Amino acid sequence: MKCPTMLSRFGGRTIVALMLAISCVDFAAAQMMGGGMMGGGMMGGGGPSEIGPAPPDLQSSAGRAYARTCAQCHSLPRPSQHTADQWPEVVRRMERIMLSTGRPMPSPKTMAEIVGYLKDHAANR
Repeated sequence: MKCPTMLSRFGGRTIVALMLAISCVDFAAAQMMGGGMMGGGMMGGGGPSEIGPAPPDLQSSAGRAYARTCAQCHSLPRPSQHTADQWPEVVRRMERIMLSTGRPMPSPKTMAEIVGYLKDHAANR
């Protein structure tokens, strides 16, 4: 096995530098995508929630469920990014992504609560 030889040949500092470089590439890629999938990257839409006002009512039960679930993958989207009619499909798309990436899935009741929260605070409300 070449690992011990590589460690002795390059030393621990090189390994640390490589690990740091890899994490910086991951960070840079996330920044280029706009802070996450919903932040203007692969999923389109507006920028991350830090650009505009904070999502409303985050201390409510639905707001906490929304924050806990959505922040697993990306910056919190502003509920006003979409209309009340658009949010159910956006959430279904996110559910498919969560399933395909092995993320923890909330219960159907919690998902309905999240959709209700997003619709209540949507662009057309």
